[in-house]
Amino acid sequence: MKNIFLFIMLFYGINVHGQMSDISILPPYLANKLCEMGKNDSSCLNRDESLCLNVIFEKSRKDFDFTGKKIGFLSGSSGKKRSSKVAYFSMLKKHQENEKYPIEYGVLYVFNEKQKKELNGYDAAIVYWSKFIIPIDKVIKRIK
Repeated sequence: MKNIFLFIMLFYGINVHGQMSDISILPPYLANKLCEMGKNDSSCLNRDESLCLNVIFEKSRKDFDFTGKKIGFLSGSSGKKRSSKVAYFSMLKKHQENEKYPIEYGVLYVFNEKQKKELNGYDAAIVYWSKFIIPIDKVIKRIK
């Protein structure tokens, strides 16, 4: 009985990668502009999209700033599916309209100068709805 209790407590406190997130982390001024984000399929971010992603990835981006950056988007199991900025922001908008619509912010991969050159200027990638943390070399291969 004691072991069952410990087992339940162990899994109760686990923070699993890929759990649903909550759009309420966005400040109101960005949440109100969400409907205007992701309107074009350009991999370059506009001002509001940059600000939004800076907030979403505040803890993991360290000193990386999304402002004016070229970002690749990958999704699906193992991050194999090439996605787009439009699809990513569409997911955020749908969750804002209906809190039961699932969202997953994903994992940020920031590229060094050599990797950026290899990827024709992509500064970073966001991999979302992936069951696994993917090695950066595979992310680079999939963006190519």
